[in-house]
Formats: sequence, C-alpha cells, structure tokens
Amino acid sequence: MTRPIPRGWLTTALLATGGLWAWDCWHHQASWASAAVLFAWLAARKHCPRRLVAVVACLSPFVVVPVHVVVATAASYARGDATLARAAAGLPGPESRNLDPTYRVFPNGGRCALDTGTWATELIERGTLIALLRALGPMKGSYLGPYPTASEADTIVNSSGREIDVDSWDDGELVIAGHPLRVERRWRDQVGRLAPRRIVAGTQANVAVVQVETDSARWVFLTDLGNAGWFATYRSER
Repeated sequence: MTRPIPRGWLTTALLATGGLWAWDCWHHQASWASAAVLFAWLAARKHCPRRLVAVVACLSPFVVVPVHVVVATAASYARGDATLARAAAGLPGPESRNLDPTYRVFPNGGRCALDTGTWATELIERGTLIALLRALGPMKGSYLGPYPTASEADTIVNSSGREIDVDSWDDGELVIAGHPLRVERRWRDQVGRLAPRRIVAGTQANVAVVQVETDSARWVFLTDLGNAGWFATYRSER
C-alpha cells in the first residue's frame, strides 16, 4: 500500500514549485541552475519521498512550458497560421520577415540579441514545427510556387521588366502584366516617405517581381499574383 506523502513535504513541494515559476518569470536563465540545485537537494534528503521529486518536476515550468509549446505549435500548424522561430538572434532586417524558402512558413518576430530568456521555448517551437512539416507536409494555405533568389529576381526584371509610372505608387495600385497589384503598407514602411525614383516590374509564372529604386537603396518585392500575396523582400544599397 502506498504511504501518503507527509504534509510537511507537500508544503515543501508547493513552495518549491511556486518558487521555480516565480524564478522562471524574472530570471529565466538562472532558473535552470536553481532547478538543478533544488532537485539535487530533494533527491539527497533521506526521507524525501521520490514521488515528491516527480511531482515537483512535472509541475515545474521546465515540463509544463515545453508541453504547452508543443501542443500550441501543433494546433497552429493544424489551423495553418504557425510561424517559424528564427534560428539566429539579432535585430530584424528588411529580409528577416521573408517566407522561409525551405519550409514555406513565415518567421515570427524572433528575439533581440540581448533577449536570451526565451531561447529554450523558441528551440522547442521551431523543432516541433519542422518535425510536423517534414512528417505531414506543408502547412495548409502555404505558398508553394516559384521563389526567385535576389539574383534571379534581378534577372527577371532585366529581361522582362517594364517601367511603371511612379505616380502609381502614390495612387496605391500598380498594374503588372494586366494584374492590379495593391501597394502594401509594409512596402511603404520599408521604402520610406519619399516617392520612388523608378519602378520596374516583371513576372515569372504567377510571381510579380517589383523593383523600387530610391536615392539610397533598391528594393525588390516578390508577390504571388494568386492568393498568397507578398512573400519576400530583397534590399541592396545603390
């Protein structure tokens, strides 16, 4: 017959678990070390029930959080709105929001170079999504068409591109190969407030390649003329 866990040890387990959650919220990195010390201390106590160590471990953020991340990622994959955690830290750049060319999933915001508190959950989230994509295939609604590289996009514009009236930029709509294409807000935010000096656009299959030149930079936007819309941006200095 299994003996009940003494009340004193239950109180210890409750305080230990609550402490781990509080420590994890404010000092995520240090909480891993504190958890190791706590479990080692519990395991070393002669009269500490081994079931108690298991209960503290299962209720701690180091089990609950990964399980929650895996379940939430699987649910997002099933809905078709999952995002891929970036593999590297750093400040976001013009191309950091591009659709991942391998997994065809958009990245999430990613973490700043100084924000190391979520590296473990991002690693679990990324690994779970990649495993689902490899095992079950692309997420529903994903863009699976041609994905020109920056050099290939330049080739498309140089070979088949046509110049577009820059006033169309302010009007909010570009007409490319007979297809009306809305000037998206993200394009304006990236290019800036000044009107472009030159706009050239070409097409390949169902992909529109829009090259926007300003005084300081050249932007290339890749857009699916079907349902997917924008999926990539390339930037180069002039």
